[in-house]
Amino acid sequence: MRCSRAILLTTLMLTAALAGCMSDDTSELDASISELEQSNIELNENLVTAQTENAQLQSALDQSVQDYSDLQVSLAAAETNAIDLQSQLDAMTESRDSLVIALDGADEFADEILAVMDSMNETMATLYDALVENATLAQQWQIEAQSSAADLRYAVLMDATLYNVNLYGADLRHSYLDSANMRNSILINADLTNADLRDTELSGAQMTGAKTGSISPYGNCPSSLPTGYRCVDGSTDSGTLLRSLMGPGADLSDSTFHNFQETTLNLEGANMQGGDFYNLNMNGANMVNVDLRGSGLENVNLYNSDLTGADLTGVIWINVMCPGGGNSDDNGNTCENNL
Repeated sequence: MRCSRAILLTTLMLTAALAGCMSDDTSELDASISELEQSNIELNENLVTAQTENAQLQSALDQSVQDYSDLQVSLAAAETNAIDLQSQLDAMTESRDSLVIALDGADEFADEILAVMDSMNETMATLYDALVENATLAQQWQIEAQSSAADLRYAVLMDATLYNVNLYGADLRHSYLDSANMRNSILINADLTNADLRDTELSGAQMTGAKTGSISPYGNCPSSLPTGYRCVDGSTDSGTLLRSLMGPGADLSDSTFHNFQETTLNLEGANMQGGDFYNLNMNGANMVNVDLRGSGLENVNLYNSDLTGADLTGVIWINVMCPGGGNSDDNGNTCENNL
């Protein structure tokens, strides 16, 4: 472009020189030169504008190249993500297929579960009806028991409220009294043989003469007992479980007591006639005025126990540690002279 301008100027100068030689009037030539110079100025301005536009286009081109490069990177990342997503989709499809197979195979098992649930629902409904009936019976027996010894053998009184009820002399053999509230009830001379007393509340109950030498041994002991009473667990050598409620004035007659360790028991005035006592530690027991007639004691520790006033008629003594020390076998097979 600069070379063209130089050639143009040179041409103009030559033209002017020639014009000078040809004529003295240069006005037209001056006008032409002026026009050419104006054209040259415009051409320069157009050149600057073109250069500016070219720079802008170059910048836009560079940005487009950068954008294309970024797009290529994004596309590569998107392809990687697509591969990962496809892998996850394949894994989920495989899991779904496995689950479908498992569900198909579980139909029979589900039917069995539903049958068991139906059976359980029927059983629960039956138990509910029994509880409602027993609650009604319990209320009736609360009234009837006030005036006479109630016959409650095998009665189902689970969770029954028998607070302060008079059950004097009641026959409660094999009854179900688990979790019943029997606080402050009168159980004098009642028969609780094989009764289920797990978690039963008996605090404050009057139990003098109550037959408690052999209650149901299963589940927990009563949750509370009258003062001086203990729930005592034992077992025979063959593994049969034994349980009794032992306390002052209790009727423990004709019961079996094997393999327990209960020291300092309070058995004052208890009826233990005809009992079978074997392999027991009853050290320090209060056995004042107990009735031990016809009982058998073998491998029993009675050391430091108080048997004042006890009826020992017909007691069989075998390897018994006597209250005053020494062994019955070394004392004429008795402890009667070593109390």
